[in-house]
Amino acid sequence: MKLVLELYLGGNMEYQGSSSAFWATGKIEDYLKYSEERKRQACEKFISAIEGEKANDRNSNSNWMVISSMAISEYDKRLVLLTKEFGKITAFARGARKTTSQFLAGSQPMAFGEFTLYRGRNAYTVTSMKISDYFSSDMKDIDSMYMGMYFLELADYYGREGIEAGETLKLLYMSMKALSKNMLKKELIRCIFELRILVINGEYPNVFTCGNCGEKENLDYFDEKNNTMICSNCHGKVSEKNIIDNSTIYALQYIVTSPITRLFSFDVTDKVLEQMKGIINKYIKKHIDRKFNSLEFLEI
Repeated sequence: MKLVLELYLGGNMEYQGSSSAFWATGKIEDYLKYSEERKRQACEKFISAIEGEKANDRNSNSNWMVISSMAISEYDKRLVLLTKEFGKITAFARGARKTTSQFLAGSQPMAFGEFTLYRGRNAYTVTSMKISDYFSSDMKDIDSMYMGMYFLELADYYGREGIEAGETLKLLYMSMKALSKNMLKKELIRCIFELRILVINGEYPNVFTCGNCGEKENLDYFDEKNNTMICSNCHGKVSEKNIIDNSTIYALQYIVTSPITRLFSFDVTDKVLEQMKGIINKYIKKHIDRKFNSLEFLEI
């Protein structure tokens, strides 16, 4: 903070316009304008110094992920990075489209690693990157690639600038690992990611108690209208095909409550997976108003 205080308390400031008028006329109104100009310039430098220190903080060794990348000129790209500390950050990778660029591979979506940024007057610029995982290259098939792109789109949908996203970043990383290594069925990985990102953002279906009486036992029906499980004592007679297995409920509860590092440690039957997909997909379609481009391919 020494630099900041020096900038604020004095230093080599330039005064133009109103300051020139004051020194020429000596009038009180020109002095007031001069004083306000001086305060304004001091505050601008103070804020600039503070933001510079924040930018230096963003040059830490934290691992971030590229969630989107767009060409903005013949040679440059605009990246959106998901960070633990600062949420989404937009930065420019100069020359990233050149075949000889050191940023060529690391500016692709799904790249995960350390990024160093320089904060200019209006934008961040990538000055270096050290990529540890190129998930787009690790995907074994096109379905895995599009599934990963869908995860990036969901992370982008929920991400906000200036709001930490540590849990989302961890979930995204673990999900990419699971996809690239074929650890589980792709649709199960999708269910895990979708439900847990809903949980992280504070909105998800009630899978723990009956939405009518509060009972925790005998839950076997999902009320789509009210987004809650209903127990057998409350829902009355329903079609057998709409009865939810206990294993489905346990799986959903596990995804909601378990540490992210343990989310991809279980498997389910095809029947349970279909029931999970039905509940989660209906909830998402009801509560998320964005159309995700990658889903168009996945749902063909």
